[in-house]
Amino acid sequence: MRDTLDHLPAAKQRELAHVVRVLFEEFAEATARATQAWKKKGRILKVVLYGSYARGDWVDDPIGGYQSDYDILVVVSDDRDFAGQLGDGDRIAVAPAPPASAADGRGADLEAVRMPLQS
Repeated sequence: MRDTLDHLPAAKQRELAHVVRVLFEEFAEATARATQAWKKKGRILKVVLYGSYARGDWVDDPIGGYQSDYDILVVVSDDRDFAGQLGDGDRIAVAPAPPASAADGRGADLEAVRMPLQS
């Protein structure tokens, strides 16, 4: 698993830095407006880039008009159990934690780049 964005062009690195900055700003605003204690204590723990940009096989085809999007996972400090609270129309998937052997990335189908967290 990579832990830098060095394999990306400088423009893409700047775009992703902007994305992370906006995520933190919006999250800070949301937690500031929160009325419940668990929401006020919320923190972003990790921002993960995965998919084609993390693997290095993204597509940028100006002629054909196709451009890969960024696949981003934001991990927050909330350990409540949501599994029993999802309805049929909800689009949130709750997955169990990967086995310890997958922690090194070899056992998971997820190649990721950890973006530096800036608050």
